[in-house]
Amino acid sequence: MNHNYLLSLFLLALTSNVFSQETDGFQSNVNAGFTLTNGNSDTTMLILGAASKKIEEKQETLFSASYEYGQTTDTNNQGVKTETTNTDRAKAEVQSNWLLSKKVYTFYNLTAERDTKTKLDYRVTNGPGFGYYFLRNDDYLLSTESSVVYVLEDLDGSSDDYAAFRLAQKFEHTFVNGAKIWQSVETLFEFSDLDQYSFNAEIGAEAKLSGNLSLRVVLKDKYDNAPAKDVEKNDLTFISGISVRI
Repeated sequence: MNHNYLLSLFLLALTSNVFSQETDGFQSNVNAGFTLTNGNSDTTMLILGAASKKIEEKQETLFSASYEYGQTTDTNNQGVKTETTNTDRAKAEVQSNWLLSKKVYTFYNLTAERDTKTKLDYRVTNGPGFGYYFLRNDDYLLSTESSVVYVLEDLDGSSDDYAAFRLAQKFEHTFVNGAKIWQSVETLFEFSDLDQYSFNAEIGAEAKLSGNLSLRVVLKDKYDNAPAKDVEKNDLTFISGISVRI
């Protein structure tokens, strides 16, 4: 790993440590997954994540951060090893919601991400918007959001900034036994060119093992209609690991 990977790991560890502090009203968890294979092809896959939220009557504060790194080492007949990085991405998001009524809320969202395999050096998305809760109680959350955002990015060595329209939808259900399922969809359309759009979707489940420890499985899909040169439009990732509620 180079210094960028180590820096990402350090920042995520620092974020997780902050989340783990006793903060009044915040519900936090950290999760991790690790895969290692050894033989003709050595594979390493590391996934770290942290999330925290504070739900109040008139305001909600949401944080999340994640880092994924994967590397494959192939050895030929002459014993020469070739290392290939197949995953290297990081993402952090913070959002504050202010409820105008039981159903309607306004919010501000700030998201930063990088993905070296898709040649995305950075992308920062931020802006205000309005949301609507179809369901909001201890067992269910179902919402939809729309906003106009400002995007700063460096893709394939080219820096750009533009305005975009963001649509998002989120669902979450917590069972009596502590198990949880969730789903989210987010679409971003660039105003100046509607062919420039991206789509992110996630579906996941968490089953309690014992105490604050849970088994976690997540399926993520990232689609970019105008990716960098020689980069595929769609990225599908399946993650399994352990989650600890703090």
